[in-house]
Amino acid sequence: MRSTAQNKKAGFTLIELTMVVAILATLASFAIPSLLNARKPANEASAISALRSILTVNEQYRLRFHDYASSLADLEANDYIDQKLGSGTKAGFAFGYTPAASSWSCTADPEVPGQTGDRYFFIDQGGVIRASTTGTATSLDAPLN
Repeated sequence: MRSTAQNKKAGFTLIELTMVVAILATLASFAIPSLLNARKPANEASAISALRSILTVNEQYRLRFHDYASSLADLEANDYIDQKLGSGTKAGFAFGYTPAASSWSCTADPEVPGQTGDRYFFIDQGGVIRASTTGTATSLDAPLN
């Protein structure tokens, strides 16, 4: 006859596994928001960099074709910007390009405000990047510091 100690199998009980899952869920509830908040500055820096690129390549485009590009897709088609930016979205931001007679402007708005970014950006052929925290930025908003 076997003793009761020999009949027990090694392993974890359901209660032990439930406790481990509960502890991991609690830790994740603190870590995930911090990770998402850490992404916002990176997304905003990427949007600012993309706007600077649009400024530079639009001037190159104007020198070559004697007018500013009519759209981001136009800049992409002529290999001035990558396909991602040419589609109008990149790194959690949506880019809105507006051509005008011998000028242009471009906005960069967070796709999910408060999650992918906190600021909205604007640039035009003048080259000054402007920012707003309340909604789509315009030429009237304060320049970036």
